[in-house]
Amino acid sequence: MTAGGRGAGLKGSTTVFFAMTLMSLLSLFFTMAESVRILALNRSADRITETVTDSIYSRYLDVLWEDYGILGVDVTGGSDGDGNAYLENYGVATGDQNGNPLSSKGVNMLRLRTELCQISNDKRLTDDNGAGFIRQAAEKAKTEIVTGFIDDRLEELKQGEAALAKEGEADEMITGGKKALEDAKKESKKEEGSSVDEKKKQSGKEKKAAASKKAHENDLLDEEELKEAVGEEKTKSDYWKGTENPLDTAKAKDKGVLALVIPSEDELSGGEMKTDHLVSHRKLATGSGKESDQVSVLDKILFQQYVFEHFNNYVQGATGDGLTYEAEYIICGKETDKANLEGVLGRILAFREVQNLLVLMKDKGKMAEAQAFATALAGATLNPVIIKGVKLGIIGAWAFIESVLDVRALLEGDKIPILKKESEWTSTLRNLPSCLDVHTKAKSCKDGMNYEMYLRLFLTLTSQKNLAYRSMDLIENQICMKDGYDKIQMDHLMYRCDLTYQYEASPLFFTFVPEVPIVVDDLYKYKRERSMSYL
Repeated sequence: MTAGGRGAGLKGSTTVFFAMTLMSLLSLFFTMAESVRILALNRSADRITETVTDSIYSRYLDVLWEDYGILGVDVTGGSDGDGNAYLENYGVATGDQNGNPLSSKGVNMLRLRTELCQISNDKRLTDDNGAGFIRQAAEKAKTEIVTGFIDDRLEELKQGEAALAKEGEADEMITGGKKALEDAKKESKKEEGSSVDEKKKQSGKEKKAAASKKAHENDLLDEEELKEAVGEEKTKSDYWKGTENPLDTAKAKDKGVLALVIPSEDELSGGEMKTDHLVSHRKLATGSGKESDQVSVLDKILFQQYVFEHFNNYVQGATGDGLTYEAEYIICGKETDKANLEGVLGRILAFREVQNLLVLMKDKGKMAEAQAFATALAGATLNPVIIKGVKLGIIGAWAFIESVLDVRALLEGDKIPILKKESEWTSTLRNLPSCLDVHTKAKSCKDGMNYEMYLRLFLTLTSQKNLAYRSMDLIENQICMKDGYDKIQMDHLMYRCDLTYQYEASPLFFTFVPEVPIVVDDLYKYKRERSMSYL
């Protein structure tokens, strides 16, 4: 025992071999630990990538989805910028929250830093003339349509295109009829100055034969045929005495379509929406995606259904801030409800004129009646060319008045056949002036097209760009009226992109292994790529 107490002065020792063995074992342990960490870092990069991508997915504009069923991420976060920097910074911050030890509790052996979140090949809702917007709207409507819907819309489109191709024929006929009447007056004066001897040169039979020949050459019935078609009474000028000239009645067209079909303009919405700052008029921000999205005919037809599910029109009678006749705005693009309604009704009137003109031209009885009236107006000249011109003018005026009655019926929710039967026709040549009373309308029918069907037709014939941009005008205008959404712009909303992530981590356990030299630039780097799309 020593003076210092028990154990004092004990000395330990080890061999060089044991020291080297221990150092080798520790190096092996730390190397294995770092290897496991490297594998964990790789998996952590995958996990963080999925987390950040899902987080970006979930940042869609909530009010746009809830009210309109459209998904889009605001790349600016509601700021005044138009680039992707806000969303990229959000991706980096979200990645760090999931992998950076500074933002997590406890011991983190991974310490994976998110260095980059880059957005590329992105598409905005307004890109490619709003293709992404229309396709999303079509998908929204697809689940709510019934069997046969598409076929019905395609048939309406074919009929509409054929009718609109002939738009304006009735106006030309009315104008031609007026000119023919003027010519008749001039010719009548010439005949008054001609000698009686010249008129007596031909016998009665010869005159009759010549007149019949000229009539047939001008697609007219001769005198006997006309009597047989309409009855002798209607071929006498006294029958038509007191009946207003249809060509004069047609002058009502100058009043404008609203005055002809709406009892009082006080009933119309005074809604207004300034469009100079909206999607359809401002310069738009665009995404970096180079591949264009395409809209199919089916998408465009389905988009009609979307319009009627999410936008108002005149017949629905709904009211709200901004424009009330929203479907009409999508078709016409004017700043006031009144102007949009006038534009749509003008198109319907033109469409109905073409259809009613076709009905009249195929109805031998009505054509004969028009000839009898034309003969009473211009028959003093005995010139079949002039009588034919007046007859066509009368037919055009008749088709116009019947079409006015049709539009009034449509505005009250009635259906009008595309091509009417005899029993479905409302006006007569002798009651045309009374048809100008705005409370008079066409006969309602079980089969045919109603106001909404005409809107569908015009929507189908509207360009993709106008369909998408004008719809987004209405959406943006409504959203910006809500608290906290005043800076939302549809061209800032992204629906598809590619995402590139880069992560870095420094060696940890290798710092305890002297054989492995560690410098600042020795980092583990991981790169991940993902794509996101709402389509």
